[in-house]
Amino acid sequence: MSIATNLRDRILPNNMLARVSVVLLIGIFVAQSLGTWIWVEQLKEGERKRLIEVSANMGSRIGQTIQFFTKLPKEYRHIVLDQLRDMGGTRYFVSVNKNYIAHQISIPMSFLSWLESNYKTVLVRRLAKKKSWIFNSLNLMN
Repeated sequence: MSIATNLRDRILPNNMLARVSVVLLIGIFVAQSLGTWIWVEQLKEGERKRLIEVSANMGSRIGQTIQFFTKLPKEYRHIVLDQLRDMGGTRYFVSVNKNYIAHQISIPMSFLSWLESNYKTVLVRRLAKKKSWIFNSLNLMN
């Protein structure tokens, strides 16, 4: 007898019930693995769609906030900013700053660059009618 035949006889059971049980067990394992893989991929796709929607909404909301503060007269901006900071009535930390503030991203993600591009596109579209200093101060034209 060859080695392959000897190994097959050792691994595979001799009676029909045991063979059917092994085939059934393998089939269940494959079906569960395939189902889990499909489920995880659907979860990932749903998460991607939600992230795209959140980045677009965030860009739009920040654009609205910037438009609000640029429409205010300069002598009232600091008063409104102080009131918002004291009362906690803003979605974002608002600060008037013409310099770019560098920051490090703690979690590197492959999807992050696409989200950033989507966010910036929505923000630029929202602020398209504004002066160029806004774009330069937000570092969006680079």
